[in-house]
Amino acid sequence: MALRTGQAAARAALCALTTLACTAMGCTTPATQLVVTVDTDLAVPEEVATVVVRLRRTSGQLIEERTVVVASASELPLSFGVVPPEGDADTTVLVEAEAQDAAGAVVVVVAARTGFVAERSLLLRMLLQRSCRSAVCGEAETCIDGVCESDRVDPTTLPPITPGAERDAGRADGGLGVDGGSDAGSPDAAVCAAPGSCDCPPNESCAAVCRAGEVCVVVARRAASFALRCESGSRCTVDCRRTTSCVVDCAPGAACLVDCSMGTCSFASCESAPLACPPRLACGVACP
Repeated sequence: MALRTGQAAARAALCALTTLACTAMGCTTPATQLVVTVDTDLAVPEEVATVVVRLRRTSGQLIEERTVVVASASELPLSFGVVPPEGDADTTVLVEAEAQDAAGAVVVVVAARTGFVAERSLLLRMLLQRSCRSAVCGEAETCIDGVCESDRVDPTTLPPITPGAERDAGRADGGLGVDGGSDAGSPDAAVCAAPGSCDCPPNESCAAVCRAGEVCVVVARRAASFALRCESGSRCTVDCRRTTSCVVDCAPGAACLVDCSMGTCSFASCESAPLACPPRLACGVACP
């Protein structure tokens, strides 16, 4: 497991990880790995001063632990790579992230029990959420949006990622922002130009547009309905897990990835041809 903070350091860490994985496999096949990002909606460093990440076997045995001091929100998200222990792509691992305050007290913990897909680099996002501060979850559970759920994540539902691009899939340089408009089919559509501004809270209905040249990462988990228009030249990553109705219109020249796990999605791609996103799976398309 390699871990660094900051854009340059994150790239360096992932380069080192890729080299390690490549050496182990003789560079004859693509790397089999998880690229993990850890972020928080808590204040840094006032509420979160340290993040501890742990990699365990499903038996609970600790494989590796790293502690990172975070001085400002600009150092997030953290990113690190995980390759299969002993090179076994059929292995299941437990990834944990723990936020601590300046006194060392645990603030919130999140966990994911997942595996690998051979010859694929997959993105696993972990968010240390304010809504989970008081959550007490049972064994094999984790807190998501203030609710304890199973910590199991099917690796086939994880989106593919090019190592080194994970910060663009998190706190993107283009990001997400607010503006009035009707581009997404609603007079209240948000324009994605600043981080978090296009996110849709649980049980609400929202609409948004990702402009040309922007990299937009939108969380619409558990929303009542969500509609997003991705203009030509944009890159959209949408979390519509458990969303009642999620509609993404991916224009020619755009790249779109939508996670519809346990939700209902309608995904128009390229020439507005419908692309069904199967339950519990992510689907995506890069339009020519």
